Amino acid sequence: MHHTIDMNTWIQKFHFNPTTPLSNSSNLAIQYFYQKNILGETDIKLEDIWPLKEPQSIVRRQQENGSWKYPGKHSSQWSRVDYDQYETYLQISYLVEKYGFTKEHSAISKAFDFFITHQDTIGDIRGIYANQYSPNYTAAIIKLFIKAGYHNDKRIDKALN
Repeated sequence: MHHTIDMNTWIQKFHFNPTTPLSNSSNLAIQYFYQKNILGETDIKLEDIWPLKEPQSIVRRQQENGSWKYPGKHSSQWSRVDYDQYETYLQISYLVEKYGFTKEHSAISKAFDFFITHQDTIGDIRGIYANQYSPNYTAAIIKLFIKAGYHNDKRIDKALN
């Protein structure tokens, strides 16, 4: 169910219209989410946002295994994978939340495959805290993949359960 926001109800509480900068933005991603979430419909396709310079810069840095390399130094007590999982979580956050990437884009499907290889037998994603249970990152990662279209995947159900 999709509903539009009654602009007259809440906008009167402001000294200026906060949607004006959004509606006037030249950024296609901002235009898409403004039209979709505030106006209730848009003629912009998500696939038109994906080739933009910013998300493509993120996609180009993705590793063959679906992860992104952590750019900074890492402690010798943690493995490279721990840091790369964290960086991968950050990068898919940008792609899904800011640019509307879904499982139809290979960057998201590769990242999903990367994280699923770190799914423990009880369902959580292990690795950001070495092999420790991580309900916070597991929940955040799974939320992103649900938003990206993996809501019917049995491995998502396993993580949720």
